[in-house]
Amino acid sequence: MALPPSSPLDRKGKNMSRKKYNPRNIASYKGSQSPFARRLTQLIEKHGLKQREVAEAIEVQRQTVSLYTKGQALPDVACLVKMTKLFNVSADYLLGLTRTPTLEADKRAVCDYVGLSEPAVDFLHEIKGDERYSRSELLSNMISSEKFDEFTQRVQEFISEDAEIRIRPFTDEGIIEFGADSSDTLYEGEAEDYAKHIGKRLISPEDMAHFYRKLSLEVLERILIDMSDDYVSAFVGDLGLYADENYKEPREQVNNESDSL
Repeated sequence: MALPPSSPLDRKGKNMSRKKYNPRNIASYKGSQSPFARRLTQLIEKHGLKQREVAEAIEVQRQTVSLYTKGQALPDVACLVKMTKLFNVSADYLLGLTRTPTLEADKRAVCDYVGLSEPAVDFLHEIKGDERYSRSELLSNMISSEKFDEFTQRVQEFISEDAEIRIRPFTDEGIIEFGADSSDTLYEGEAEDYAKHIGKRLISPEDMAHFYRKLSLEVLERILIDMSDDYVSAFVGDLGLYADENYKEPREQVNNESDSL
C-alpha cells in the first residue's frame, strides 16, 4: 500500500525522514472553504490574532499559516496539537469532524448526538433539576410533545419568508423564482399576469410570513395548554381528587360555566 507523501518512507521503502516537511504535499482538504481552512480563519479572527502571531505560537513560517487559511496545506500532527492548545479547541473541530469546539469529550458527544450548540447544552445543564416540574422537565415535555415538530416546521417557514423580505432590498427587486431553471424566473408584473391566467392569487412574502407566524403561535399555544392540562391532571391525581365523583377538571368546569352564561 502506498504511503502518503508526508510519510518518512517513500513507495520503495527508502528512509526519507531527513527530507524537509513541505505542507504543500498534503492533497486533501483543498480550497479556502475546506473545513480546516474555514475553522482556522474563524478562530484567528475570533481571538484577534495576526498570522504572524499564530505562526510564532505554533512554530512555523507566516507563509505556512497563510497556506493553511487558503486551504492549500494541512499541518502535521505536532503542529495540529499546538493549534488545539493555542485556540483551546479539539483537533476534530479544526478538521471539520465535529461542529463543537470544546475539548470536553462528553459534552462534544452530547452536542454531536442531539445537534445542539455548546451554549445550548450548557444552558440545559444549568437548568437541570431533580425536583418535579423543574424547567428542564418542562422543556423536556415541550420537546417530546407530538405538536413540537409541527411548531419547529412552522418557525422554519416563517423565518424563510421573513428572511426573503429582509434580503430582497439587497437583491434584484421584483423578480420571483418559480423553480431552479432560469426559464422559471418572472418579473413581478409578469408573475401577477400568470397568476390571473391560471386563476390563482399571487401571495406576497409578507402575507406568507404573517401566515406562518400566526400558525407558529397557534401551535405553541396548543402545546402550552396540553402541558398545563398534564400538570393539573398529575397534581389532582396525587391528591386523590379523582376519587371524588363530584370533581371536575378545572378547564371542563370553566367551559361549563361559560356555556351557562
